[in-house]
Amino acid sequence: MSDQSMSIRVLEVGGFKATGVINMSYANFSDKDKYPYAFVIELSLVETEREYPTWEENERLEEIENNIIDILRRTQSDIHYVGKMTRRGVRDIFCYLASDDIDGEAIGAYCDTIEDTIDIHIEIEEDKDWEIVSKLIS
Repeated sequence: MSDQSMSIRVLEVGGFKATGVINMSYANFSDKDKYPYAFVIELSLVETEREYPTWEENERLEEIENNIIDILRRTQSDIHYVGKMTRRGVRDIFCYLASDDIDGEAIGAYCDTIEDTIDIHIEIEEDKDWEIVSKLIS
């Protein structure tokens, strides 16, 4: 999607405040059914101030995010980056893909290089209605 409308969102998640940067142009995205696979990256925060990442930590998280998305681009021609949310000690990154055909081996190899410094969890699941991000983009 070429039209991006990035917005800062503040939500309540599990009784705690979560903040994020979300591409709100996906609220009315008519081709959601063509991208039925949610690709979610969960990164633990290491250096925090009041449960949010320090400036340096935020830069490190963005580098990890960019590296994983670059690996995704090897097998996915169209990645719909919805955005990211930071909640109590965790950063979540949300993308949607046309298929679940990803280079898991390359992603795993990359994760092996950083797992000593950060906890990382990656999940891909079918989510035809984009329920995972529905509260973020509404």
